[in-house]
Amino acid sequence: MEGDLENLVKVALSVAVSMTYVRFASSKIRLLALLPVLLLRLHLPWSFSTIHLRSISAFFLAWVALFKLLLLAFGLGPLSPSLPLLPFLFSASLPVKLLPRSNSKPSSSLSGHRLLSSAVKALLLAALIKLHPTRRRRALRLRKKKTRGPALRSH
Repeated sequence: MEGDLENLVKVALSVAVSMTYVRFASSKIRLLALLPVLLLRLHLPWSFSTIHLRSISAFFLAWVALFKLLLLAFGLGPLSPSLPLLPFLFSASLPVKLLPRSNSKPSSSLSGHRLLSSAVKALLLAALIKLHPTRRRRALRLRKKKTRGPALRSH
C-alpha cells in the first residue's frame, strides 16, 4: 500500500503536468498534440498494484477524461483553452461540471435550504451506518472469540 501512495502522488503530478500541456497545446493540430497525453492517460491506471485504485483511476483517467480530451481536440465539449488554468485542470481531470458565474448573490433562504438538506442527508447516512447488520455481527463475533479464549491442544 505504501508503494501505491507514492504512485498516487506520481500519477496526480503527471496528470497535472499533462493537463497543463493540453491547455497550452497548439489549436491548429490539436489532435496530434494531444496524442501523447491520450496514450499517457491509458497507461496511468497500470501504475497501481491494487485493483481498487486501478479500476477507479481507469474509469476517471482513461475513460471520462479521455472522452473530454477527444471532444476538446475537435473543439466540442466542456473543455476550452480559454478557461483559467485551475478550472481547466479540475474539469479535465475530475468528473466535475463547471457552472457559469452569476453576478447575483444567492438568497439566504436558498443557501439555508441547501444546508438543511445536507444536514438531513448526513444524519440519514449516519443512521444507516449505525443500523447496518454486519457491524452487529462483527461485534458479536469479537465477543465470542474473547469468551472462548485460546484453544488448548492435547497431544
